[in-house]
Amino acid sequence: MPSRERLIATVQGHVQGVGYRVYVQEMADRLGIRGSAKNLKDGTVEVIGEGRVSSLDQFEVALRVGSPASTVRRVEARREPLNGHRVRSFKIDW
Repeated sequence: MPSRERLIATVQGHVQGVGYRVYVQEMADRLGIRGSAKNLKDGTVEVIGEGRVSSLDQFEVALRVGSPASTVRRVEARREPLNGHRVRSFKIDW
């Protein structure tokens, strides 16, 4: 099993305009995860995270819990190996 992976998730629910992306960034920073979070036009949030498998496991749980003002209905997530270019930090895409 690889020690580092990439998580790609689409989060559905009341997750825009409620501090969800800031929450995700704070959780990523705590867990040492690099990547991004951005609002999509369909009302979902796309989250990409790279890090240790154990940290990504915790991160995925946090995505499902959400920020205090959000309501997460569904998280569609997949994992893939890290190949090539890696991101250097976690950012919110506007």
